[in-house]
Amino acid sequence: MGQTLNQIAQSLKVANKKVQLIYAFNGTGKTRLSREFKELIAPKNPETEEEETGIKIMYYNAFTEDLFYWDNDLMKLKIQPNEYTKWILLDQGQEPNIAAHFQRYTNDKLTPTFNEEYTIKDQDNRDVTIPAYSEVRFSFERGNDEPSEFVKISKGEESCFIWSVFYSLLREAIEVLIPLGEAQEEIKSLTVIAESKSKDTKKAENLAKKSRKKEDANKADVLRNEAEVANIELSTAQEKLKNLGGLFNNLDYVFIDDPVSSLDDTHLIELAVNIAELIKSSNSGVKFIITTHNPLFYNVLFNEFNGVKNTIKWRLEKLDDGTFSINELVSDSPFSYHLFLLSELEKAIQSPNDIKKFHFNFLRNILEKTSTFLGHNKWEDLLPQESREAYYKRIINLSSHSKHHGEEISIIEENDKRVLSFLVEEVKRRYGFKSTINPNVIEENGTV
Repeated sequence: MGQTLNQIAQSLKVANKKVQLIYAFNGTGKTRLSREFKELIAPKNPETEEEETGIKIMYYNAFTEDLFYWDNDLMKLKIQPNEYTKWILLDQGQEPNIAAHFQRYTNDKLTPTFNEEYTIKDQDNRDVTIPAYSEVRFSFERGNDEPSEFVKISKGEESCFIWSVFYSLLREAIEVLIPLGEAQEEIKSLTVIAESKSKDTKKAENLAKKSRKKEDANKADVLRNEAEVANIELSTAQEKLKNLGGLFNNLDYVFIDDPVSSLDDTHLIELAVNIAELIKSSNSGVKFIITTHNPLFYNVLFNEFNGVKNTIKWRLEKLDDGTFSINELVSDSPFSYHLFLLSELEKAIQSPNDIKKFHFNFLRNILEKTSTFLGHNKWEDLLPQESREAYYKRIINLSSHSKHHGEEISIIEENDKRVLSFLVEEVKRRYGFKSTINPNVIEENGTV
């Protein structure tokens, strides 16, 4: 039976893992899940519309990008100022690092320039102050003193810039919380010592009362003094923790939903490695949830977190009735997207009434990936030579790169269902795919 996104958000909280990695098809509901989770962790006061007890969760998703909007007339990206941007830009002065991150993923000459505070006149001729760091313009640096013209950046470049702001914010937050994590670990250690000293003191005092021996009384006095010292050290550490006040002291979770899907494979791998290294450096008890529809990004993160304690991997699915399911991926091997598509096709073929138009999209995806791996220029070269053109046209007519799993459910004719079943079996037989439903069965010519 399916669950609501709110129920799944509850299960993510109950899991209580340092890292939770979630794969889902695009359009499944990842962004809505991040919103449900945010409302669960940091509900807003209905009267003030603000979080009640400091920052408990940081999240990056499509709604984060809504804080930035492009002004076509003035050729600038405008930022809606908030406590995050104020802290990272004004308090921490991270403008150079943001620019460096942005250029790493785009172009080392494409330079963002933040505004300084200035004043303009409104329609009523009144002064209006534009805050510093509320606008960004972009230009290509020429390497000389000539002024550069401001340019309009692409939507992909805009997403890269917004991610660069968030990444810089996250990195600074984790670094700021390192002393907090160290203080928390120190308190745990001192608590164990203080409790142990207290128990030893009580035992020694009871023994001294029974024996009435001077040496037992002296030992009890020594242990009592050691217990007092341990309690003083614990109290000092607890006071130190209180004094480590900061914007992120209440931070419990970071939720990252599909960062920068416009990157090429090389930069996407770099981004995944950077995120993983940053998360692994965190020692403060903050927990991280990452969702993605990108198989490469997922696989890199899977490998980076493989063997890391307190990590769990999930697959989120949207069911036909509009509910959702989330299942743990227990394998130690990275998730292979094309094999997952093959398993979906095999399941659909076993129940022909379940075959939908999007299953032809799955088949085309498998053919494209396999043809690239084998060095073919065209994926249709992998189709049976007899009637190849007819098969190709059927797949083209029934597949669509603009649609995703669960969105396109057009009724398929019986003949097309038979064609799909035949082609799936042929691809498995010709190219040695192991059956995902019957893993012990290897197709003819088979390699795994």
